[in-house]
Amino acid sequence: MVLDPRAGTVVSTADTKTEALAAARRALRASSNRGAPRLVEELPPLQSALWPLAELERGSPPVRLRPVSRRRRDIFAKCNGKCHYCCRPLILDGIWHVE
Repeated sequence: MVLDPRAGTVVSTADTKTEALAAARRALRASSNRGAPRLVEELPPLQSALWPLAELERGSPPVRLRPVSRRRRDIFAKCNGKCHYCCRPLILDGIWHVE
């Protein structure tokens, strides 16, 4: 997706960065004939290298797991990991249902 930073509008979208940039350049050239500002000349020739691949592959931060209390582990062990009333399997660090 290519955005116009001045107006905040979407200029083009595509599956890859190079396709999106090419479509944005075509759209800007077409709109420049209608009196829009000439942004095409302002674009650097190597714009596809603005975002290195390493920056895009960082991913989300790791999820911190909450510690399981001793009481909860004892109950889980005594009931063999199943609900006492309905015998549904329980997850030690998950949500337990109460009936």
